[in-house]
Amino acid sequence: MGLGRSAAVVIGSFPLGESDRVVTFFARDLGRVRGVARAARRLRSRFGGALELFTLGQLVFFDTGRSELVRIDHFDVTHPFVALRERLDTLGEAAWVVEIVARTTGERDRQPALYGLLVRALRALETAARPARAFNPSRAPYHKTTIRQRFYFISSASPLTISAPATVRRNSNSLMP
Repeated sequence: MGLGRSAAVVIGSFPLGESDRVVTFFARDLGRVRGVARAARRLRSRFGGALELFTLGQLVFFDTGRSELVRIDHFDVTHPFVALRERLDTLGEAAWVVEIVARTTGERDRQPALYGLLVRALRALETAARPARAFNPSRAPYHKTTIRQRFYFISSASPLTISAPATVRRNSNSLMP
């Protein structure tokens, strides 16, 4: 009861009302704890990007003891884990790890060993060398037949038809103006 401080990782959040956000942390000293960040969704919020998923930092909160939600005073970022959000595969793996922690721990269930494991897992995912992909669709050769087939598939389901490879005209029986 009162002012509390602990190292924590953001493991989830959702909007509350017009400008607030409920954020779920996994803290070293408290376990899984949820708190309300007032005005966190406003443009000029004092939290900024500190409450993003996977962010490691120092959580300062006020606990009245009347509710399971704490009031988040501020969250000082120690390590943002930006590299986890840059690639889809690492984002998925990190989200999987965080979801396992969120689902298997109870509210305010203190587990410092699991906290250390979570932080080490996120750091390992961030620094892991990824093998080169065998096929990169952004560097695939441009095929006109593939594009034509896509337009033909779209035209068979809509009132548009293809008259020539480069021009598209409307059907006369279309209901659209």
